[in-house]
Amino acid sequence: MIRHLGVSNATAEQVTEAQAIAPIVSVQDMYNLAHREKGNGEA
Repeated sequence: MIRHLGVSNATAEQVTEAQAIAPIVSVQDMYNLAHREKGNGEA
């Protein structure tokens, strides 16, 4: 039985899919200084 999930480098669609399986307790976003994109108000 899966009680909780943690996901990394997942799209919003993948997070939604994972939430259908079990509660997500941690989401780790990709962060790479060499490959940064502007978005969501970032300068």
